[in-house]
Amino acid sequence: MHRRAQNDLLPEVLGTVYWTEQVGYQANIPFQDGTTKVLDVEFINDEWYILEETPEGFKTDASGKIPRNEFGVGYWPDQHPRNPGNLTLAVAPSFGEYISQGIEMTNPGPSTKTQKEAVPGTTKDDNGGSNLHGKTPEVFDGNRSNLKVFISDIKIYFFLNRNKPDIKNVYSRTLLALSFIKGPNVVN
Repeated sequence: MHRRAQNDLLPEVLGTVYWTEQVGYQANIPFQDGTTKVLDVEFINDEWYILEETPEGFKTDASGKIPRNEFGVGYWPDQHPRNPGNLTLAVAPSFGEYISQGIEMTNPGPSTKTQKEAVPGTTKDDNGGSNLHGKTPEVFDGNRSNLKVFISDIKIYFFLNRNKPDIKNVYSRTLLALSFIKGPNVVN
């Protein structure tokens, strides 16, 4: 474990913990025998831990965790943006958002090919009998190993049909994409 090179925590987080140059964070911890010892501590995953020095460096485990409000150690205030309860790690877009904003329906200009030449060999059987061009994407059943192929196939399918009213309309495009997602693993 590598220790911090400088004090980068707020006073509310430190509490009674203090920074010692060339050493790191330390705290005065009272023991049951009435003595108080200076121990090395570290703020890890938003909790304070007592460190044990070994020949390989410092280490700690769950038994070294200092309970909140013990020995005066601090933590992030409830309303502070760095409080773990207030953090949003990432917000993944929903599939509908991905379909509506991740696939640009740009028009590269007029095509000199006829529709039959644009997708050779396309028949009504290839696209489910609709008036859309190209082979419909395979149904996505929730198997994550097939997700990239599904996304790629649906992008191609939508791009081939970018000038069709059902694809230009975000609502219709989203519903069409959802119609290719079926099975017990994706019902919810």
